[in-house]
Amino acid sequence: MPAAHAARLRAYVRQQLRELLTGYGTIDLAWFDGGCEGAMTIEEMRGLQPGIVVNPRFFGVGDYITPEGVMLENRPAGWWELCTTWNMPWFGYTEPVRYHGTGWLLMVLTRVRSWGGNLLVNAGPGPDGEMPPLYYERTAELAGWMRHGGGSLLDASAGPYPQASSVYTTMRGSTWYLHAVPHVIENPVLRGVARPARAVLVQSGEEVAVHWCDGRAEVKIPLQWRTELDDVVAVEWS
Repeated sequence: MPAAHAARLRAYVRQQLRELLTGYGTIDLAWFDGGCEGAMTIEEMRGLQPGIVVNPRFFGVGDYITPEGVMLENRPAGWWELCTTWNMPWFGYTEPVRYHGTGWLLMVLTRVRSWGGNLLVNAGPGPDGEMPPLYYERTAELAGWMRHGGGSLLDASAGPYPQASSVYTTMRGSTWYLHAVPHVIENPVLRGVARPARAVLVQSGEEVAVHWCDGRAEVKIPLQWRTELDDVVAVEWS
């Protein structure tokens, strides 16, 4: 890019950022998907919005990491967010309209939450900008699951997966939530734990059997109770 054009671009981006950061009250989050070197520094942004959280895609540094489309292999130490798409194969409009199943989305969401992350999920529109019927079918199915299972994710913290649990796990207080997502065939196993007081299938309230011996607990979910979504078992200790 010619130097004169680059200078105009930096000035334009700087003006746009300053307008956004000064004209709309408190800004909680800046999520960039590219950069313009020299337009503004992250220190200048914080001078205008002291409490702002910034992703690393503009400055190369930020408050959290943002892998895209590929799950991390190891649990990160700090804040993080996975961004991915519900529709296939990627962001935006596609023809024919295709979405991953709701079970797939819950599998991704539970893995992210089991490591304390946030999920930013894209849903592509139709050619006219309206959301396609398949989107509403999937979100209705997700809303139905959230009515009984949402508390295991939204109000829970990261769990001891994989060091103490064979499945994605979240927790709140003395309760662990075991997420038997569609690819989980074997019974969940916990390692290095005391004998649980009880285990309950969240979607129905039915108790499930737990075989405990020498710190190893196998949670036995009857096959007839399994679904194509996320079958959550709340394991409680007294």
